[in-house]
Amino acid sequence: MAKLLEQKLDEFSDCLVEWYWIEKPWYLAAIIRRGDELEYKCVTHELTSVEKSLEVRVYNRLVDRLCFLDHDPAEAFAREARKLLRYYFPRLNSLREAVILHHLWTRCFGYERMDPLMKDPYIEDISCNGPGIPLYVYHMGHGFLRTNISFTEEEIDDYVARLAELAGKFLSAGSPVAEGALPDGSRLTAFWRNDVSDRGSGFSIRRFREEPLTPIDLIRLGTLSPELVAYLWVCVEYGLNALILGGTASGKTSTLNALCLLIPSHRRIVTIEDTREIRLPHENWVPLVAREERVVDGSSEHIDLMFLLKRALRMRPEYLIVGEVRGVEANVLFQAMNVGHIVYSTMHAADLDEAVARLTNPPISVPMSMLIPLDLVLVQAVTKVGGREARRCVAVYEVDGVDIEAKRFKSVDKLFEWRADGDRIARISEPKKASRKVSLRAGFSISGFWEELEKRTEVLEKAAAEGVSGYRAFINYLGAWLKRA
Repeated sequence: MAKLLEQKLDEFSDCLVEWYWIEKPWYLAAIIRRGDELEYKCVTHELTSVEKSLEVRVYNRLVDRLCFLDHDPAEAFAREARKLLRYYFPRLNSLREAVILHHLWTRCFGYERMDPLMKDPYIEDISCNGPGIPLYVYHMGHGFLRTNISFTEEEIDDYVARLAELAGKFLSAGSPVAEGALPDGSRLTAFWRNDVSDRGSGFSIRRFREEPLTPIDLIRLGTLSPELVAYLWVCVEYGLNALILGGTASGKTSTLNALCLLIPSHRRIVTIEDTREIRLPHENWVPLVAREERVVDGSSEHIDLMFLLKRALRMRPEYLIVGEVRGVEANVLFQAMNVGHIVYSTMHAADLDEAVARLTNPPISVPMSMLIPLDLVLVQAVTKVGGREARRCVAVYEVDGVDIEAKRFKSVDKLFEWRADGDRIARISEPKKASRKVSLRAGFSISGFWEELEKRTEVLEKAAAEGVSGYRAFINYLGAWLKRA
């Protein structure tokens, strides 16, 4: 079956840029070039018109049977589906039976024609802008791409209603917009017919990785360098506070999650997010998620970031992680920093000056004096590398002291800088504040700080060279090194 699918790539032979398996032998993705634009083609085993008619008939009967089972319907699926297929089409060969069974499975338990997109690990966003319009995806390596998947007007109305139900929501003329989390954790925004968009029903899905990127993954991708990760590793372990800046889809949360993997395993962590994105292996970790207002027993209940932040401070966190600050909750975040909690968060801002301006002016209005405990600022951006979009940490700053009147930091040292020439992250100055603080807290000399940095850079380079993959393998690798050290 895999060979049959690979043979379909021949039709793209004159414009094929790359291809890869999404789920062998069912789906593969082909990136092709049409003129100056790239397109995403999902290659699957398609049904004939006769098979489509058979699939609809079997599906309707199958749903009736599975709904009345007193055990997991997924376990009975293959048995019941095969019975129905052989009843309606006894001469069906094993290959075509397998194809129809797979289509039925995605219809019952998957995302139907969008199933390949939801399983492609390189796709971060999926957008349907209306009936008859091709779906667009945001691909990690190529940015936004048009796909070969679309819905008719009748299909899209049914499909967005189903997506809303999967997210525990309801769409109607009276409630034309639904937002929520799909079973796999992806974030859904769906809208109904022409009540919101002139183009009709549509949706947007923000996908999240089931397994977070590790610092080693970010080194391989070029987002961070081994020396920069070693520096951040020391800073995270010994409690320096950091803020990660960047625009939309610049990889702020991925970098935040990777840094959190460097927190010692025994430390107390509380994370607070609008939508659950951070994944950690730590046992002593409390993940808190805000939720929209709803009525419970006649009273209104609203659990936002501010509410959760205030409660989190009563949980005695050593590390307090906030997915993103964008409002008055930043005041509580910096209060936590000022009373000794180690704090990490992200923020939409293109650079350090913009971040300070946003933080110290309405509607956030954090007093400049409260920024004193902030130690590090990382700036991320989406840039072009070799003709492809790439996420890079373009600058790392150490900040120290504040000028309250001028609303700026007294000392700003740029330590690392991304350079387009050679696509590399270069260290351009010495980390004075980190070396001072870490040496004091770790109990070794300044020269000891540099020795530690060098040792950790070497172990990260070795891990990357050895192909350490997956966050559990990464944690085990670091744990084994720390024991030896």
